[in-house]
Amino acid sequence: MNRRITIEETLPRDAERALLLGRAWLPGPNGGPAMVVVRGAELFDISTTAPTIAGLLALPDCAERVRNAT
Repeated sequence: MNRRITIEETLPRDAERALLLGRAWLPGPNGGPAMVVVRGAELFDISTTAPTIAGLLALPDCAERVRNAT
């Protein structure tokens, strides 16, 4: 049985106030793992912000960089 999960089942109740960082697999010939941030009901690839999540978290202004990433 395949079941699709909803955003409400996946994100925390306070998601609109949270800074949610994760990794997602991007499909396609240039796909692969990508660092993402959740904004509303969408994921945004912010891989150009830092080479890895560990590298991003080591930066002194990590939260600000994630908020401002495009």
